[in-house]
Amino acid sequence: MFSNPQKNLLQTGISKGTVIADLGCGVGYYSILAGYMVGDEGVVYAIDINPDFISKIAKEAKGEGLKNIRPIHGDIEKKGGTSLADESVDLVIMANSVFSLENKKEAVLEAKRIVKKKGRILFIEWSDSFGGIGPHKDHVFKESEGLEIFLLAGFEMVQKIDAGEHHYGIIWRKV
Repeated sequence: MFSNPQKNLLQTGISKGTVIADLGCGVGYYSILAGYMVGDEGVVYAIDINPDFISKIAKEAKGEGLKNIRPIHGDIEKKGGTSLADESVDLVIMANSVFSLENKKEAVLEAKRIVKKKGRILFIEWSDSFGGIGPHKDHVFKESEGLEIFLLAGFEMVQKIDAGEHHYGIIWRKV
């Protein structure tokens, strides 16, 4: 089984009113599902550098009647690249995106900047390359690398989660 966004999100304990930033949101699988979970009281900032993805998410959210999705064209690899305020979100989602970044450390630091104290990060990444799906085997961001980059940034691990057969998942907390 590949990664299941709904199952992964449920493991975070998202509730109505949660403010979420989905960094490197791609086509928005996590963003749209999270939009339903946080309800009208919550907000999901769907952030990606690809303007086509941002347009697709905006169109899909409108079609689904989700008024709490805020698509943002931004660069998560730069400080301030999300355009969100410091400590403004409860949960950051970083799912299947870090492997493709050149400045992985900067993306983690941007996540740290925008998440509230005691806020959480849902980090999901490919554990391998499977039959041409996912990253090339040379671009897989290993779990040990993920552990190192988040620990060095000052996060504490809350728990590892079952993120699917070809993925690993970790929930982090900002201390």
